[in-house]
Amino acid sequence: MITDENAPEWLARLPLDKLWGIGPAYARRLKRYGMETAFDFYNADGAWVRQQMGVVGERMVLELQGVSCLSIEEIVPDKQNICCAKSFGERLTELQDIEEALANYVDNAAGRARKQGLLASSMRVFLQTNPFRNDLPQYHPAVVESLSEATDFTPALISTALRMLRSIYRTGYQYKKVGIELLDLTKEIQCDMFDPLRNRNRAGRLQKLVDSTDGAVRWGSMGFGQKWKLKAERRSGRFTICLEEPPVAKATCDYNRRRKSLVSI
Repeated sequence: MITDENAPEWLARLPLDKLWGIGPAYARRLKRYGMETAFDFYNADGAWVRQQMGVVGERMVLELQGVSCLSIEEIVPDKQNICCAKSFGERLTELQDIEEALANYVDNAAGRARKQGLLASSMRVFLQTNPFRNDLPQYHPAVVESLSEATDFTPALISTALRMLRSIYRTGYQYKKVGIELLDLTKEIQCDMFDPLRNRNRAGRLQKLVDSTDGAVRWGSMGFGQKWKLKAERRSGRFTICLEEPPVAKATCDYNRRRKSLVSI
């Protein structure tokens, strides 16, 4: 519908702040120079725009003028690593609670790797206390370990991650965060001579079965306590994606006023 011939007409109808990349601050600045619509931006001098908005702004002008500056990525490159680390809902001191959180994070990272057909060759586990609490002792350890065989099998990754966590955990600290990072992701398998092929096939079938349950089946180390889960009391409603959180409509009625009107009738 939009061609080179009628593009200026369409751009003249589009407010400047509706352009992707131009927020309120840029819109106010450009309006001081008499630019009200996307067509005004279309006619702007590229060098002047670059001075005001940098190279990104200059590219926007060129794109509006039909000059392609941003190539479309048809094939998304494989990730080099996958990280999952979240702050706890409360500070944790017990190893068991931190292990439960880490197991859940490993499950999340492994699931993302499987969706891309990637296997982890090594992993990194780290712990953090709250760096903003200067009144508390600080401890921020991390450990990296290579796996004997690249894998995406969640129980194998959880087992290794928990062993790594136990090697760096120390008592006497209030921990704020634990994290897992899958490193050296690959699609090639370097077989372990001590691990028969049938065991890998069984693990693959088991993992597919668990994934098909969409969270109904969990690995035991992931637990159910979830003291570590991030607090979300002020989270916006999720009624568009969560059936358990329907929208709530509130209505008020002035009972006394309604009663008086009924009596008068």
